[in-house]
Amino acid sequence: MNRAFPIPTRLSSAWRISELAASLNRPCLQPFSTTAVPLAGHNKWSKIKHAKAASDLKKGADRGTLTKLISAMSRNCGGSSNDTDLQKAIATAVKAHVPKNLIEAAVARGQRKTVTGEHLHPITFEILIRPNTAIIVDVETERKLHTMQELTKIVKKHDGVVTSVQYNFQRLGRLVLTAKSESLKLDRVMDEAFPLDAIVDVQEPEDGTFVVMVEPSGINAAGSKLTKSLQMEVVESEIVWMPKDDSVSAIESRKEAENVASLVQGLRECPEVRAVFTNVSRGTELGDEEWDKVANKLDTFHGCV
Repeated sequence: MNRAFPIPTRLSSAWRISELAASLNRPCLQPFSTTAVPLAGHNKWSKIKHAKAASDLKKGADRGTLTKLISAMSRNCGGSSNDTDLQKAIATAVKAHVPKNLIEAAVARGQRKTVTGEHLHPITFEILIRPNTAIIVDVETERKLHTMQELTKIVKKHDGVVTSVQYNFQRLGRLVLTAKSESLKLDRVMDEAFPLDAIVDVQEPEDGTFVVMVEPSGINAAGSKLTKSLQMEVVESEIVWMPKDDSVSAIESRKEAENVASLVQGLRECPEVRAVFTNVSRGTELGDEEWDKVANKLDTFHGCV
């Protein structure tokens, strides 16, 4: 594929409408009030800044989820613009105001290519840091050597080493699905899922979704079966590294948590990094704030779904 993936015409129209709506809703630059603004305290602006930061963080997470789904659907269908699952994923992203360039890049990435047609090389980058934290980074890059060198610099800065850690993990497919009917219960999903040979586990988090863990080779069949038989919708579909129960490394101190969070943040800032997986769990002495700084940056950790 030597050109950008064409967004279907009907989606392009939706895109233009959303762009027009955005331009019409821009804030007025001329204030209507002449009341003096108090200079002391700055509480109002502080709250606005923190609220915007939280909003930007959520927006980034939502975009990441949607573009991952587009890449997964693109990979499943070979990049065909006529595939209904891919069209649906793109339509959802357009509705959520995901930029067109991110959508096109996600479609191309599903074919392991850039939007200009350059081939992307997959890399599994493995890291070990003290005390016994194993990290696997999924990378896709045009320049393997350069990317490896950049990631190694980040690891060394955090007193880590690049070494094999895959034995701490199990490679699995993860499907996150939502039900069209609120009456659908976990037991019903399990009854439908477990007869499929590749199913490993089915869980129901507190966010209203169902998470199905499956052998990688069976992820497409499982997603197709459940969406049709139970009227469900796939919102995430990806292959992940899940930590094994006997390889868990608990983070017990704030210092350890800050080092892991800083390392993962550094890895995430590399544009070629697609996902970060670890074998960490929350230690009994670690506070909520310290743990959240770690967990919110990871694709998997022990106990996550």
